[in-house]
Amino acid sequence: MDANALAIVFYEYVPGAQSAFTELVEAVKRTEAKHVVVPSYRELALNRSLQDAMLTHLAHATGGAEVISLDDLS
Repeated sequence: MDANALAIVFYEYVPGAQSAFTELVEAVKRTEAKHVVVPSYRELALNRSLQDAMLTHLAHATGGAEVISLDDLS
């Protein structure tokens, strides 16, 4: 697979649930991906503290995968 290819899209259908996030973390670990792209950090959680906790968990669990928000690029 091309190193710059989009591999998987995750979407959480139930507000407040974290099953898609858990699947995301496992996929990043399994594929050794270095980056995760989100439209906005609000896609992870509405609360900034929870966003920070999720970003920290993802980075720690995956050996440092970086989350890139498209909001930050505009």
